Amino acid sequence: MLITHLRAKAELRRHEHLKDSPIAVVDRASGKPLVVDSSAGASARAGMTLEQAMSSHNGLIILDADEPYYRRVFEDVIEALLQVSDRVEPAELGIAYVRVDGLEFLYGGEKAVASALMDAVPSSLAARVGIGDSKFTSYIAARTANSLGISVCSADVAELLAPLSIALLPLSDELKRSLHGFGVHTMGQVASLSRDMLIDRFGVEGNLAWELCNGIDTRPVVSLKQAASVAEYASLPFASTSVELLLATVDILLERAYSGPHLRRRLAGSIILASSVMGSAPWTLVIRFKEPVGEWQSASRLVRDRIEAQPPDAPLEDLTLTVGDIRAESGRQLGLLEEARDRRRGRITDIDRKLRERMRSTPALHRVVEVAPWHPVPEMRALKVPVDPAHYETLTSLHSPHPVAVQESDAHRPLAVRLKKGWQQIYGIDDRWEFDLWWLPEPVTRSYFSIVDVGGQRLVLFRDERDGCWYRQPLSAA
Repeated sequence: MLITHLRAKAELRRHEHLKDSPIAVVDRASGKPLVVDSSAGASARAGMTLEQAMSSHNGLIILDADEPYYRRVFEDVIEALLQVSDRVEPAELGIAYVRVDGLEFLYGGEKAVASALMDAVPSSLAARVGIGDSKFTSYIAARTANSLGISVCSADVAELLAPLSIALLPLSDELKRSLHGFGVHTMGQVASLSRDMLIDRFGVEGNLAWELCNGIDTRPVVSLKQAASVAEYASLPFASTSVELLLATVDILLERAYSGPHLRRRLAGSIILASSVMGSAPWTLVIRFKEPVGEWQSASRLVRDRIEAQPPDAPLEDLTLTVGDIRAESGRQLGLLEEARDRRRGRITDIDRKLRERMRSTPALHRVVEVAPWHPVPEMRALKVPVDPAHYETLTSLHSPHPVAVQESDAHRPLAVRLKKGWQQIYGIDDRWEFDLWWLPEPVTRSYFSIVDVGGQRLVLFRDERDGCWYRQPLSAA
């Protein structure tokens, strides 16, 4: 199933008054606005700058890209395809692979199944269906069809592929640039090359290029419904027996799992927690739900009860959460509040992704999750969690200290500290405190000093009494 220009078509669906107007969808996240899609009647093309697009077509209407909305439109398409076949694999936006073997008797033939798939997708999206013996040949059939509708891959696959550009290969841009550099521009040219040579030069991807260009594609269709379980992993910022830290991490991983494609609009019947334990056997906890659960918040409440009843008795270093017994929903509708919350979360996530592209950092936005606000060690009080579920594996402490150079007295009191502006003499010590948490899995012994430098700047420093190194603690954590 191929939906070309999905972004533009999705925009025209919600702006019906523009259906006869030329539009260009522009992404402004990278600093320089770039066209990412355009309607059929527009001269603008993906990759153009905004200035180029405006000059290419008089009267062109510019719309800002709304990626969360486009993903929701595509997810609705996938759900509709699943009503025809239970073996659907969503690929990139606008492309889905569907296994139809075995459905011919139900629908009355292969083309009848394809027609059912076409009927399942809104006509405004103008989808194409390509039929082939593999993912690649079916994609090529849809991509090279002269008109919208159903297209069947010809029996002579090699003849069909030979004149086509290597741009259609589902491979990296780096490999395609290298092939162009060698004067190889068509699939027929790739097919005529030595397979061993391509493997030596490009490894596994070179072998796949040779096979695809020769009409060989053994990649299976990995259906959403074939996923019996979904596993998410996070490394804890510090080993701990804290139930609060464990519960917070469980919520983070549950939210990530339920926001992924394998669980979206589906139900789960079980949760398995597993963790590495310092100097001991791994800790595991199996939770089976009496009724399948479709929201991470509901799953969180059930998991929380079990963890509080059976807490770990040794310090955990990481956490793997496996959601199992996944099944389709049975007529359950999301409430308006949940839908609004999902839309709001989608907008925040999209803002984060745009900021990451502009700032060239990952991730850009975080939320704070308190795990032990009473803890004497500041960095063990709260976690800094990315708002984008795709980056939930990067859990960090909110108040992490930073190494700093300090000149100290014989009594290990700070005399000067080196900051960005150079060495600064310490004018006075406002406060001092210390603690020795010898019973922790990794003992912590520190001497803290609240100081003022000659410029009047207040700093909090501490000396690690176990390694003799100095650190600067964020003031908000002091």
